[in-house]
Amino acid sequence: MSSRGLSGPNVAILAVLFGLFAGITQGQVTTATLYGIVTDPTGAMVPGASVVIRNEDTSASYRKVSDASGEFGFEFLPVGTYTLRIEGAGFKARETTGIILTAGQQARQTHQLELGGVTETVKVEGSAALLNTVSAEQQQSIDSATVRELPLARRDFSGLLKLGTGVSAGGGQLRMNGVGEAGTNFSVDGTSSSGNTEGRNYSTYGNSGYIQVMSLEGIAEVQTVKGVAPAEYGDALGGQVNLITKSGTNSWHGSMFENFQAEDLNARNQLLSTKAPLTFNQYGASAGGPIRKDKIFIFGDYE
Repeated sequence: MSSRGLSGPNVAILAVLFGLFAGITQGQVTTATLYGIVTDPTGAMVPGASVVIRNEDTSASYRKVSDASGEFGFEFLPVGTYTLRIEGAGFKARETTGIILTAGQQARQTHQLELGGVTETVKVEGSAALLNTVSAEQQQSIDSATVRELPLARRDFSGLLKLGTGVSAGGGQLRMNGVGEAGTNFSVDGTSSSGNTEGRNYSTYGNSGYIQVMSLEGIAEVQTVKGVAPAEYGDALGGQVNLITKSGTNSWHGSMFENFQAEDLNARNQLLSTKAPLTFNQYGASAGGPIRKDKIFIFGDYE
């Protein structure tokens, strides 16, 4: 009998495949999952119902059919606002608008159809926020409107993280649930990201820069995950911070800003006899829209 070892090229290939697999298994969830159950007025399950969910910004749509138990599920849905339409033979169509889905969200809803013709439609608007009844982690999502409207010192997104419980931030470092800063991980669109290549920080070395990981203009959602976190969050013992970037939509949109500060606009420090000289300018812009409507979009920002 003879034995054969792995040759150099084979070892290299296995190493590359292992590295790719490890990267995939530790990737963060940037999409949402929506489960649902279709019932009739008596509460009985409705199988074979046609279910379509459509992104209100990009018009991307996804289709499912409820199974024998009346259940359906949409996975890997990009974050955004959706409209859900359900049609079944012998029932009025049910259309729910304004469903907001966030990164990593897993939600389940029951949809009751009314008896009638399929040409009739029951519209449900302004539905309540979806509750996570599928997994056990503590999750907080801050949408782009909140990111845009809340006042933040020097446009630093880390100020939003302090809105959650058990979170302390300062000096470019973040602690969650009492765990040291090394226990908090940062990601942008599911890819591990840090302002400091030598540690887990949201700022550059010694907090010397004012743009932390990414510009506010490019953030669509800020999400924190802590508590009993799912396996995909790897070694984030304290918690995980996910930043989701904006995307272009079917309509062109953009913004411009400038944050200007000078000593003439500031009060004198009570411990100083004169005002310290200061000139600070922070400015930028963003723009996004369709390259091909309903198909290809573009978005970019500069700060």
